[in-house]
Amino acid sequence: MAWNQIVVVILVLILVIIMYLGIKKTYAKGSWLLPRSAFEVFEKIRCSLKREPCLSIYPSRVKQGEKVFVTIRTIAAYKGQTACFTRDPNSCPRSCEIGNRSMCSFNFTASLDDSGSYFAFIDINTNKELDDEEPRSESHNITVIS
Repeated sequence: MAWNQIVVVILVLILVIIMYLGIKKTYAKGSWLLPRSAFEVFEKIRCSLKREPCLSIYPSRVKQGEKVFVTIRTIAAYKGQTACFTRDPNSCPRSCEIGNRSMCSFNFTASLDDSGSYFAFIDINTNKELDDEEPRSESHNITVIS
């Protein structure tokens, strides 16, 4: 076997162990939610294949008052730019600055008003609005239950 195949096999085994331990732990609490560590690994792989901003929301279905974790990944060229997380292309209610690892993240406490479809965009011209030349992510839903 080539070294790169050995590395892939080792990484897959580590991921399977992390998932097993996390799912076992969350199942004991009565939930089948994928552990956040495993979710982050899957999202990092998914987002590494994209040039446009890649939005990750964990979990996407929450109870009111629980934390929602948002990560926006992009290419290195956008380091130092503001990434906006919004439902409305004409506003930027939540944002973060793209850092050294070409990503930024934040969390917020979910309220019933937070249910809806969200996307992220890189605010290149700093006007807090989505313009034609600014890259945007795909949309993701958040469902908040009481």
